[in-house]
Amino acid sequence: MNKLLYSFWSLLFMASIVLTTSCGTEEEDVTPAAPSITVTGIADPAAATANVGQAVSFTVSVVAPGGFNVIRVDKTVGTGATADYDEKAKDPGQTITAYSYSFTYTPTADVAGQDVTFDFVIVDDNGKQVQHTFVLTVNEPEMLNRTAVLLGGQKNTTQGSFYNTIDNAIYLMAAAKSNKEKVDFVYYYGATNKATIAAPTSQGAKEIYTATDLTGMTNTTDLVKVTTNFDAITKSSHITGVWAEKVNTSVADQVTDLKVGDVFAFQLASTRGYRIGVAKVTTIEGADYNSTAQKITLHIKMQSVDN
Repeated sequence: MNKLLYSFWSLLFMASIVLTTSCGTEEEDVTPAAPSITVTGIADPAAATANVGQAVSFTVSVVAPGGFNVIRVDKTVGTGATADYDEKAKDPGQTITAYSYSFTYTPTADVAGQDVTFDFVIVDDNGKQVQHTFVLTVNEPEMLNRTAVLLGGQKNTTQGSFYNTIDNAIYLMAAAKSNKEKVDFVYYYGATNKATIAAPTSQGAKEIYTATDLTGMTNTTDLVKVTTNFDAITKSSHITGVWAEKVNTSVADQVTDLKVGDVFAFQLASTRGYRIGVAKVTTIEGADYNSTAQKITLHIKMQSVDN
């Protein structure tokens, strides 16, 4: 009798376990898998190298069983702070499980020589997310190094006073008028300002050469004296750094009372690509307002690409 009771209660206990397990399985909350990413259109989906001005493009394809919600893209330059770059979300009320995002980025001169990191974060409707990181190494562009740029003053009729920095061309007045859209700055020796490099739009230049002579020379070059070690500037990113230190200070349309050894930085007009350069005064001759021997020699280092 006892054996029968023992068997009965054993069977009852086992049945209760099966019943409990079965009920737990039916009530289990199973959410869809997290999103997945596939990158196409580029040889290496994790990293690439590009020159300044060279566009980099690829497609990020998302599969989200739980419903695509949003893709966020963050950008970090070098060791700097991370910033929002882009964001795309689904339309309200929409339920989709696949999404395609087209990415394009063109590096500019200010990120030359650095890694630019992009983090793509995809979130589904259940809050599950996946992240993909892409690192773009931006090549350092060539630095233009002009060791002897000789400009004449307003009284010098044989040496040009007008300078085209991009083509490294020096113009006398007649040639400057024929190339007015290329004149970035001029040299004059003023009674008060002394040795001066000025934008052709500056009031100082207009008083020396007259506004009529400078008609059509509309490049608004910005200039500022700096105390940087000129000899230590050996690559394009150094030039960018010099300007970055001064851009929020007193930049002007001319630098006056220049002396041998002085260094100034400049940024060209928008029509000239906002290129940046640094120049050192190496010689000054004819240091007199009325001298016909007025000359200045500059050593110029500047960017070879537009910003």
